[in-house]
Amino acid sequence: MLGFQWIPNTNQYLYFAESGKKLMTASATNTTATEFITLSDFNKALAADLKSFFGIECKDATTLTISNGAKFYEYNTATKTGKLIAEFSDSDENQTFDNAKENIAFTVKNNLYFLNKTRKELRSPTKLMKALFWTKYCSK
Repeated sequence: MLGFQWIPNTNQYLYFAESGKKLMTASATNTTATEFITLSDFNKALAADLKSFFGIECKDATTLTISNGAKFYEYNTATKTGKLIAEFSDSDENQTFDNAKENIAFTVKNNLYFLNKTRKELRSPTKLMKALFWTKYCSK
């Protein structure tokens, strides 16, 4: 079963079918799978061109997040709508999205940056790196 993950705060789970082109759902009490959404319908709702569901994550019981590398999307399973939540340039690398706090970390030329959910920088990279260094090596 590819892509298995529990839907938070439920007894339901998701997994991939048809080589990542379809999301299926079932539950701990009813293992009969039903089609949750197709990739085609997902792409229409997001105005995206994702090639598969690989990389999708359940943020909460009704929200899924997915990235195609440069773009991060959010999809609401209750309303069947989605939106682009972040987009990166070619120079931005190693993008990581934190579903719990909606923060994004990424690097540009080996400099680390953090953005909050309104996409404002959380801290200056230099101050952050100094704080991390001080905490790890100097506070013992």
